[in-house]
Amino acid sequence: MVQGIGEALLERIVHDAAGQPVTGTLMDYALPTAGDAPPSFEIGHLETPSPLMPGGIKGMGEGGTIGAPAAIANAVADAVAPLGVAITALPIVAERLARPPHHPQRKA
Repeated sequence: MVQGIGEALLERIVHDAAGQPVTGTLMDYALPTAGDAPPSFEIGHLETPSPLMPGGIKGMGEGGTIGAPAAIANAVADAVAPLGVAITALPIVAERLARPPHHPQRKA
């Protein structure tokens, strides 16, 4: 789940005008840490055995990262919709949350 928080809010690859990455080290490419995790969360398990594999076995390694970015993006989208702001890309960073130029409440 914490990796999903990183995908939604922190992890961003930035390129310069020549197309070279400028976020090539951990100093400028943010990754989530334990401090970014909520103090507690509940995990629920839903078993859906595969009909194609003996024993119903399926892989599940990335399962915790799939839902978090979408859930976070939808929560932020709901919060900023009254301001005329739309979430169109991840990660959700401050400069992407600026009001559109035509918005009546935009401040210079």
